[in-house]
Amino acid sequence: MFSSIPDSDIYRAALDSLKAKAQSSETTENSVEFMRYLETIVKICAQKDEHMEYGIATGAIDLILNCLKSDDPLFLMNVVDLVPALCQTKIGVQYIFQSGTLKTLLGMTEDPFVGGNAVRLVGEVSATAASLNIESWSWSDATLSKAFLGTIERKLQSSDSLQQIAATDALAAFGSSSDKELQLLLQHRSICQMWLQLGGSTKMPVKANFFHSLGRVLGAHTRLKKQPGQVPEENTSVWNMCERLFSSLGVECAQQSTMILLMNALKQPFEELRTSVFHVLRSVAAQNNPWGMQALQSYGGFFEFLLDRTTEPTKESREWKFAVLDAVLASPFQSQLDASLVEKLQASLNRGPYAGAAAPAEMELESA
Repeated sequence: MFSSIPDSDIYRAALDSLKAKAQSSETTENSVEFMRYLETIVKICAQKDEHMEYGIATGAIDLILNCLKSDDPLFLMNVVDLVPALCQTKIGVQYIFQSGTLKTLLGMTEDPFVGGNAVRLVGEVSATAASLNIESWSWSDATLSKAFLGTIERKLQSSDSLQQIAATDALAAFGSSSDKELQLLLQHRSICQMWLQLGGSTKMPVKANFFHSLGRVLGAHTRLKKQPGQVPEENTSVWNMCERLFSSLGVECAQQSTMILLMNALKQPFEELRTSVFHVLRSVAAQNNPWGMQALQSYGGFFEFLLDRTTEPTKESREWKFAVLDAVLASPFQSQLDASLVEKLQASLNRGPYAGAAAPAEMELESA
């Protein structure tokens, strides 16, 4: 809106006016009109650090954050949904940490209406801060991280699938933030065990969501999520942590090899489960360390399965399986494979995911 107008100060007048209208005695707090003012303030401030800085200085952002203390559950749900937009700028993320907003969100995690979204949001803010290279953030505050992980532990122990899924989403965001968060997660053995044991859940949505969360954590530092120059070197400790996490999955779920566990899951016909397992396998194939390719090789017949075009009944599962193939061929460790196998894999890649049909134009192949 205002970001396209060079050196424009219009946003200042707009923010001042919106804040004044929101605080006017003619505007009822919690009303639809009041909410529209807050939404517009967020849209303007999220455009630039400069806009966010002005919104913070004038109290417009605090006007929004103070609404997190509302006892109106429907209004509170709408306000919580505004917080991610405040994290679109570096200054916005920093202020979320400095203002104590994370503590406020953690205090809401048992709320039946917003608890799940609140705990997810704390994890996502963690990931956003890491992506913006914010070093001096409040996860260095042991009290805050302890409260967050304590909340995760309680939700993982719940018999409510929605609570378990919320905890899993939050852990995935937190564990994929940086190597520091991953290390902290691994140090909390009981939480890590409960999380990994969801891979053996009898509840399909919980099980599939877990595998997606593990795929996100394992893939966070790979070329799937980072530019080539940003991927950690082969001997970096983060790959050892990823290998440890992957290896622990099979032990925690079935006292067996993780690859056997995953391939057994692929014997089931459920699309949501199959795609989530392929997510894990793709992240394993993308590891910038030999362990990833070695793990895939450890299962006899894995690459034959990858070449078999008759296993996937749906478009989405075919694309996910094809993404695993793509990750294998993009790996700097594909040289561990026999040349004849690589040739077959490359020929399969060239055919696309649809048994000879052309791949959609929007599909990007990292090995191309």
